[in-house]
Formats: sequence, C-alpha cells, structure tokens
Amino acid sequence: MKIYLISFMLLMLCLPNSSYAKRYALVIGNSNYGRDLGNLDNPVNDATDMAALLKRKKFNVIKLTNATKRQMSKGISRFTKQLQEEHAVGLFFFAGHGVEVDGRNYLIPIKANIDGEADVEFESVNASRVMRNMEKAGNNLNMIILDACRNNPYARSFRSASRGLAEVNPPKGSLILYATSPGDVASDGSGRNGLFTQHLLKAINTPNLKVEDVFKRTANKVYNDTARKQLPWQSGVMLGDFYFSGQQAIKKTVAAIGVANNHQQAEISFWNSIADETNAAYFQSYVNKYPQGEYIDLALLKLEEYRIPKEVLKQSPQLTIKTSPDNARIRILNIAPKYRQGMSLKAGRYHIEVSKAGYRRHTEWIDLTDARVHDVVLNLNNSPIVAQKQNPLISLSPIQRNRAITAKMVAIKAGCFQMGSPSWEKDRGSNEKQHQVCVSRFQMADKEVTVGEFKRFIKATGYRTQAEQNIKEQGCFTYSSSENKWARRAGNNWHNVGFSQQDKHPVVCVSWRDVQSYLDWLNQQGQGGYRLPTEAEWEYAARGGTQWAYFWGNKVDAQRCRYANVNDKNWANKFLCNDSYKFTAPVGSYQANALGLYDMSGNVWEWTCSRYDKNYQGGETQCLNNNQVNDSDVLVVRGGSLSSKPWELRVAYRLMNPLWRRYGDWGFRIARTP
Repeated sequence: MKIYLISFMLLMLCLPNSSYAKRYALVIGNSNYGRDLGNLDNPVNDATDMAALLKRKKFNVIKLTNATKRQMSKGISRFTKQLQEEHAVGLFFFAGHGVEVDGRNYLIPIKANIDGEADVEFESVNASRVMRNMEKAGNNLNMIILDACRNNPYARSFRSASRGLAEVNPPKGSLILYATSPGDVASDGSGRNGLFTQHLLKAINTPNLKVEDVFKRTANKVYNDTARKQLPWQSGVMLGDFYFSGQQAIKKTVAAIGVANNHQQAEISFWNSIADETNAAYFQSYVNKYPQGEYIDLALLKLEEYRIPKEVLKQSPQLTIKTSPDNARIRILNIAPKYRQGMSLKAGRYHIEVSKAGYRRHTEWIDLTDARVHDVVLNLNNSPIVAQKQNPLISLSPIQRNRAITAKMVAIKAGCFQMGSPSWEKDRGSNEKQHQVCVSRFQMADKEVTVGEFKRFIKATGYRTQAEQNIKEQGCFTYSSSENKWARRAGNNWHNVGFSQQDKHPVVCVSWRDVQSYLDWLNQQGQGGYRLPTEAEWEYAARGGTQWAYFWGNKVDAQRCRYANVNDKNWANKFLCNDSYKFTAPVGSYQANALGLYDMSGNVWEWTCSRYDKNYQGGETQCLNNNQVNDSDVLVVRGGSLSSKPWELRVAYRLMNPLWRRYGDWGFRIARTP
C-alpha cells in the first residue's frame, strides 16, 4: 500500500451552466512536509495559481496552504455548507501527498505523524469524506481535483508494494478523473506547477470547453509530454454540461428544463445500475431516494421478493462471525463492547481479531453498511485475500511442535527484499549496503529460546557450556549490581548470569558452539532440520514485509517501549521510555511484528548461522555448521538487546563476534528448513 501523489476529478449530477449558479471552491496546497517526507516544490504554487484562476471564473474561493488536518477538516466543513445553496457549484482542489490504504485514498496534511499503515486513517483526511459531504449537500454539480502524484514518501514504511492510489467507484451520476492510470505514478513537472496542474490551468482558461473537454485536452497534453508514460484516467458517468469559460448566457427557463432532464436521467441511471442486484438494500435505497419514481412499483416488488420488512430495514446492521475451525475466540479491537453473535452495531469499520490455541491469530477490518445482517466467515486454516495483502509473508497453518521445544514455528514464504539500509537512513553503518536478496521458504520460532528449554537440553545430555569450561576466556560478560557495570566474570554462565531469570526468560551466556550443540540434540528429538537462521533470513523475517528502520516504523520515541525490551531509563544512550524491565524480559512480553515474531528487536542479541561478510558478497545467505568453521571465524549477531543504543535496534544493524564469545545479553532463536 504505497503512498503516491495523484490527481483526480469527481463530477456529480451536472446541470447546464447557469448565470444564476453560485460557484464555490476550496483549494489546498501542502508543500512543507518536513524531514520525514521532504518538502515538495509545486503544491503551494499549484494551489495559489488555481485559486487565482477560479476567482477570475467567478468562484468564491477558500484557499489553504500548508494546512494541518484540523485546518483541512474545518475548511471542508465550511466549504460543503456553502454548497447547500440553490444552484451551487462546488470545486475542491488538493495538491500534496496522498496515500492508498486498504482501498481507501487519503490526503496527507502537514505535521502528520505516520509511522505505518495503521496511523494513516487517524493522521490524514479520507478523500471519500469530501465526496460524501458534497453529495449530502444536495447541490447540482461538484468537482474534486487532487494533484498529488509527485513521489512515494512512505515506500519503505508500508507492507505492500502496490503503486499509486486505488480506483474509486464514484457515486451514481458522477465522474472521477485521475491524473494518471490507477496504480501508476504521475510526473512532478520541472516548472512552477506540477505537470497535470500546469495543463489543467490552461485548459480551464480556454473558452467554450465542457468539463469533459477540459480534462480530455489536459490528458492529451500530459500523455504527449511524458512520452506516453502517464495516461490520465476517468471513471463514472456524467450528466449535463458545465463550462469554466464561456457559455454563460443561458436563460432561466432552459436551465429549469436542464434540471428536470438531469433529474430524470439520474433516476434512470441509478435504476439501471441496481436492476440486477440481489441485495434488497439497493432497492430500499431507490425507494428512499425516489418515492414517486418511475420504477417505484418494481422496487417494492423486489423488496417483497426478499421478504425484508420495512421496520427491519430501519434497524442497525447486525454482525455474525463464523470461524473455521469452530469456537475460536472473537474480539472487536476498536470498540469497547465485547463481541456476541448477532450484535447490532452502527455502520462503519470494525477491526476483528480471531484466535484459537494451535493456530495463527488473524485480524481483519470489516465494513458494515446499513444492510440488515452481515454474516462473515473468517478462516484460520487458509489466509483470506485481505490477510495475504497485508501480510504477504505469512502462511497460516496449525502449529508444528517438537516435543523438546515450546516455541511456535512460523512458516515464512519465499521472497525477495531489499536487505541493508538506504543511504538516507539515520545512523546507518558503512557495512549496511542495500541490495536485493531472495530467500527460500523456511520456518522461524516466534520467540527466543528460553532458560527452561535450554535447561531440558542440559538435563538430557549433561552438556557443559563454554562459559562453564572457561574456554578462551573466563565465564561470561555480565552485569554486576554491586559494581554497577558490565564485565567478564568467572563463574557467570547460563544459569548464573548475575541477575534474576526464570524459565520463560531468554537463555543468555551461550556461545555459537553451545547453540550448535543444542541444535544437534534438538534434531535428534523429532522432525529434524532445526538450525539458526541465516543473516538474510533473519532480516527478512524481522522486517515482516516492511522497509522501516525499525520493525515498528522509522522513529524512536516514548511509545517504543510497547514494542521491545530496550535500553530505557536504566542505561546510557537510552530510549526515553520505560519498558518495565532492567534486564531480560520473559519472551513474548511485547508486541510482535507483522509475521507474529516476538522480540526481533531488543531483549537479547540473536546468533545467526552466517559468517560476517562486511561487503555483503553472499555470506549473508549461507548457513554454516560446526564442521565448516574454526575458532578464528566471526559470526553475525542481530537484533540488539536490552542494553543496546537506540540505533543498534534498527533492522539493518549488524554485529559480529568470534563464535566462542558469550554475553549476558546474547541468546538465540531457532529456524528450520521444512
């Protein structure tokens, strides 16, 4: 769901131009988006020039530049109230950033705090709101023009890789005109204005052109100027004529005839659009809109056929959710009332969560209209289309367990991604060269290996770790409360780390060699194939389909203690928050990433099976075992820990050490080749 800047025009129930028509316009241009998105060159100029031209065309103009969400919302309310006047004509123009999320198009104000897709709905303005408000005003003609196709500011922040904005189905009798084809990117332009607005201004100022001809001329100019790379697009049906310039002297009697004709044409168009529908709500909508209409008898027969009493149609929508398998737990995350079968809710969007022991948890947004009953089936065995779009790496399947482990193995689909960090990422290292890497399907444990799991291995085998044997160096590098510092101490090892740990805490003070011994034992207990993840697999899984600096977004702020056990108030170079733990936290204590993997950042560093390759020349995709290394080799460790500096928790950050080293904040999680 990438963000792009697009342009489109909505034209609703147009009547012929009348000298009596009152013309209103709301023009917005946002350029100063600041550091996160970067400033845009043209939008304020586009809005300024459009406002000036519309004033010359007898529009009463409200102009906003570099507007916040509050300012945009107030402007929309003021503007649409004006449209309630008789014969009012409305035009809305926006230039700036735009984004598509879940099939909805949003306009981005300045000062929007957007780290990911979930923030967009609350930090921006839904373009559909403008359309709905214009439609409710009940005037005869409305236009919306959005020139927002300049770049892709959040391309690395969202899970999906779609281009452009979604094509929107216009209201009946309306026309939507896009600056470019759905899913494509529009040119910014090298002059004072964006390319689309540049040609649109000229076309509007040309006498005797209908609105359709204005856009057609604009489209041809844009198409030719971009060597046929940018093709403006339109959708919907327009009724009646409107001229920006010329065709002004129309008599009132002719205008009245035009209004009557348009009303009849609108009714015919509306009926034709619903005639083949099987949902009674469409015919009830016709009855409400045209109680004396030409097709009223047929509409009432349709309602009788579906046997929906009128009193029922007036009730709130009811929601019933069926799950596969049965008896899964159902929650509605964005409202307070608990879910119950057949509950009545207001029309709107609801965030549903379905979970059951032994299955991957599934969440999905559901739209409730004012129809009578909504029966929704959510399948935990197979990923629905919506879930696949949001989480393209997830494969939903029952948990596969080895009797020696308690972690859940998450199946991760094969895919390619950009490994490393982009040049603009803050605090990036010289060893984080961005490059494309492809990985085969694999499984990864949803949590780090715990003290309790490692304890079973020790009891079963009698194994003594390298810290206990003082191999290469004494004990383990741990923290001492009495000395108030980290240091290497003899006697410190996985069961004596210098601070309190329980069975659910991640095991630490284990070397790479210790981990290989654990994996050898684990593979003897059942299915086999268990190993450490390669460095490429680790980053691919940690990103969960995103390209953010951190798996939760691009920023470090006071909210980040929700996502990880981090270097907070207890240490130097800290996050400005409190995660409730000074040392290790029980695994899975914080929010999982998009793939359902916990603690991929923070808590403890995690060993990989890849040899450190500074320049990324292929070592990141290779998995080594005990027989392929010697004690002089250095292996990659990833993810940061409870004592790491904030920038070390970036997904692309790399750390390496000899395979015999052990630390009080180093652990591991297992992977598996299916």
